Amino acid sequence: MTGATRLGFAVQLKFLTWRGRFPKMRLELPPDAVEHVAKQVGIAASELGFYDFTSRVAKRHRSELRDLTGWHECSKTDLVKLVSHLVDVI
Repeated sequence: MTGATRLGFAVQLKFLTWRGRFPKMRLELPPDAVEHVAKQVGIAASELGFYDFTSRVAKRHRSELRDLTGWHECSKTDLVKLVSHLVDVI
């Protein structure tokens, strides 16, 4: 990966570990965090403007990141488990 693609992938990974989900749009990303990640991957922060979070590439990145981290999209089974847990706790 290079340029905006590399930065977009890295930003999505960091947002996932920070918020437990993927960003829906660029406006959710704190500018100082983007700048920090950009420095780490060696890409100018302004390159993120060329990364479309709704593109097929971004969707593929999210899929790859879920595989890498072991996270998965919430299913009905997950929802039932959560509700059951909350009922037990409350």
